[in-house]
Amino acid sequence: MGQIANAAVRLAKGGTGRVSVLGLMSGGVGGLVAITPAAGYVNATGALFIGMGAAVVCYSGILLRKKFGFDDALGVWAVHGLGGTFGAIATGLFATITVNAAGKDGLLYGGGTNLLVAQIISVVVVWGFAFCITVIILKALSMFMPLRMNKRKERIGADIIQHGESAYYLR
Repeated sequence: MGQIANAAVRLAKGGTGRVSVLGLMSGGVGGLVAITPAAGYVNATGALFIGMGAAVVCYSGILLRKKFGFDDALGVWAVHGLGGTFGAIATGLFATITVNAAGKDGLLYGGGTNLLVAQIISVVVVWGFAFCITVIILKALSMFMPLRMNKRKERIGADIIQHGESAYYLR
């Protein structure tokens, strides 16, 4: 339990060693994203475990993003992508018909592996669909416009280049 609490604190710190507003917001969003697929199917205990697991999964995603140098300034992939994936799969563990009689029991409530396997298959299909559609959209856009700024413009900043004003006034 201590490791999960430490991961939640590290998520709030955003890997900087200090608690930040962005880290706190990312932690809150990560928990909300992870519980969304399970909402209406899990009890409070299941929701608690999904939230704690999301802290670990999302923070690990932030570390991976930094390690591999992904261009994802707000951690959308780490928080939304991995948090939502974890929540969808965890629904197969924590769902219970005592919360929703129209649903199914998850693995931890005696429902066997059927729901868990269905959740995993669903996640794989959605990731595959999202990847393929994103590639198609990017290919289409690249025929009409560049997808990235050049290095000089990146150093100046997209806010100034694209909007004509600075988002931050640093002194």
